[in-house]
Amino acid sequence: MIPLRCDSTPHRVLPATALLIAACIVVYAAVQGRWRLFSGGFVPVYFTESLVHPGRSTLVQAARCAAAFFMHAGPLHLVSNMWFLLIFGTAVESRLGFMRFTAVYILCGAFSMLAQAVYDPLSPAAIVGASGAIAGVMGIHFVVLPLSRILVWIPPVFFLRVPAFVFLLLWFYVQYASAGQQGTIRVAWWAHIGGFLAGIAWGIYLRARGRLKNESRKGRKSRPVLRKGRTGE
Repeated sequence: MIPLRCDSTPHRVLPATALLIAACIVVYAAVQGRWRLFSGGFVPVYFTESLVHPGRSTLVQAARCAAAFFMHAGPLHLVSNMWFLLIFGTAVESRLGFMRFTAVYILCGAFSMLAQAVYDPLSPAAIVGASGAIAGVMGIHFVVLPLSRILVWIPPVFFLRVPAFVFLLLWFYVQYASAGQQGTIRVAWWAHIGGFLAGIAWGIYLRARGRLKNESRKGRKSRPVLRKGRTGE
């Protein structure tokens, strides 16, 4: 299923989502074909070594982790990620706001890289792409907008509107089922899984703390207003 539109998405692209998409496009155009110059993304085995022997290399690996969010392996990888970010990012940003959305996006992306490193700490394969961070955004969407409707295309000709939680559960199942399979195309499935679970955790936290925009205030009892005055003696 390919998502086409979310009915909770505003009619315009919000600033944080737009900036993240623009950054990914600019970085892809700048580093295409120059992976060695930019160290090739986040490599779990190098990260593991930096933990065993902490020092300057630990900071280097942290920087490579952050840079990897904006690198993509090819045009299809870039376009598919940006499409998911456009649909789910705009909807989630409308509930979190610019700063909180950006911070959670980066944190979910970092956690997704760590999840892949924990799963395969000695892997020499470089991880690139915003998939894990976007999976985190989808996890938040699962918590804060579960009943919104997603218009999906099932090739070749079927179009359906399904609740967001149904689409996202199916998406997560595909990631989990694919994680244990070996294929010709290497995909960091555990980065997707880790990012999604991190997003769910953040969504629960933000909802519990009342940090979401447009939250209904029903049920909140207003404090009685006390007016000063003289009482009879």
